[in-house]
Amino acid sequence: VELMEDLIYLVFDILLFHGEENAYDEIDTHLIHIRLEELINEYHQRVQDPRKFKHTFLVISSSCHIIPWERLSIMSDISVTRVPSVKFLNDMLERYNGTVSPCMQLRDNVAMVLNPQGDLERTEKTFKEKFTNLAIKSSKSKLIIGEKPDEKTMLDMLLKSDLFVYVGHGGGEQYIRAKNVKLCDKVAPSLLLGCSSAYMKNYGKLEPSGTVYSYLVGGCPMVVGNLWDVTDKDIDKFSESLFEHIGFTDETQPGAYGNGKNIAEAVSLSRDVCHLKYLNGAAPVVYGLPFIFNCQF
Repeated sequence: VELMEDLIYLVFDILLFHGEENAYDEIDTHLIHIRLEELINEYHQRVQDPRKFKHTFLVISSSCHIIPWERLSIMSDISVTRVPSVKFLNDMLERYNGTVSPCMQLRDNVAMVLNPQGDLERTEKTFKEKFTNLAIKSSKSKLIIGEKPDEKTMLDMLLKSDLFVYVGHGGGEQYIRAKNVKLCDKVAPSLLLGCSSAYMKNYGKLEPSGTVYSYLVGGCPMVVGNLWDVTDKDIDKFSESLFEHIGFTDETQPGAYGNGKNIAEAVSLSRDVCHLKYLNGAAPVVYGLPFIFNCQF
């Protein structure tokens, strides 16, 4: 409800910016909200089955990327990812032979960085055993815990693994320069689960840029990140749920939790485990293709 009202007032502000003045106190926003809901329901009835559309790609303008569109009620139960442009989407689809949700086999080549600055003790305690067990079982997997990786190590992890998982502050930009990521051609699908890892910094009239875009320019087909700062306790709960839904780090029944869910569906299903589900739970977003992971560790 609050997001829908925010969206309505955003439209009013856009109209005001373009010179159209409206008396806010004379506008029945509640009626507009109800009418929008009615139109959405009418649309769903016309298409009969709203889930017939298996996936939705959002091409978001530079001024609207900070809005958590995926958390709107009309999108909360569908598979949604963001792409910077139609050209990028077309290139990724060509790379994967037109497959919207490529399936990646995860057996023994995962790169993981956990608490590199050493100050997220609770987070390290939550994931240390699971990550360590996975690294032991997977001969080619790489794991760094409580240590700052150098730039060469980070670059190797991004380029030579099937999946890159970063659990720490930010998106790892402290350990590798953006220009070096952009010079790559095939960065691995990445889970950047730190604060503001998907935040885009504005540069006036120029297009915004951020860690996620550096990964995409470097050939990364999928990135999960957070739009703003989040609390470590909530985002740890979200990350645990996300890992379970894609079958990652589950020791008893490898792959059992996946059930064919793609990463966008797994993110959507994990939002509500957060205590602040409309703040911390709304922060995670997915850029790129909605990968399905077949974990067989």
